[in-house]
Amino acid sequence: MRKTLKILWNGLLNAYDGAFTIVLSNLFFAFLLLPIVTIPLAVAGLFYCNFQLAAGESVDWKTFFEGIKRHWWDGIRWTAINVVVLFSLTFYFFWFIDRPEIWAAALTGLCLGIMAIWVLIQFFSFPMMLKQEKPAYLTALRNSLIFIVRWPGFSFAFLLPIVVLVVITLYFPPIFIFISAGLIAYLGSYAINYKLDEIAHPELLKDPRHQ
Repeated sequence: MRKTLKILWNGLLNAYDGAFTIVLSNLFFAFLLLPIVTIPLAVAGLFYCNFQLAAGESVDWKTFFEGIKRHWWDGIRWTAINVVVLFSLTFYFFWFIDRPEIWAAALTGLCLGIMAIWVLIQFFSFPMMLKQEKPAYLTALRNSLIFIVRWPGFSFAFLLPIVVLVVITLYFPPIFIFISAGLIAYLGSYAINYKLDEIAHPELLKDPRHQ
């Protein structure tokens, strides 16, 4: 756990160093949310830009739009599936919660639990997809779940600041425009990059980014 916390701390320090990129990508993201139809493009650009930053690659303002160009279809798939799943779970949650039967209470809790697990997986799913040679969302979903189950302490160490940031954003919505989404994308990307690089290339731990 001590090592995991050190990795998280290094990730936060790197986020501080790359704060300009994170904020800029967040601003682009917030702007592209406004027309609604460009939400998938916003998602693709945000995750790609912060994934590259977390991987230690050179990034600038063009990186966001490079991500849109390369992964617009991945953004559409990710957004569409999330909308369908979350809408369905929300619908059944409110449908069950109004019913007096005991079984309905159990199913209400089940819907809420599945929704929570689904949202947690999504913090890793797009970065996991970007790590693949041929991005495939369903494979990324499976691998993200395996990632959390196999390394629960490591995963939740990164999920905790993400959840805290989400809660803070709910109370202070304006920070969503400047930092929230970008930092969430960065932390998820850093976690995936670090752990998978550690497995595939142990020698990369000698890189200052991993110290």
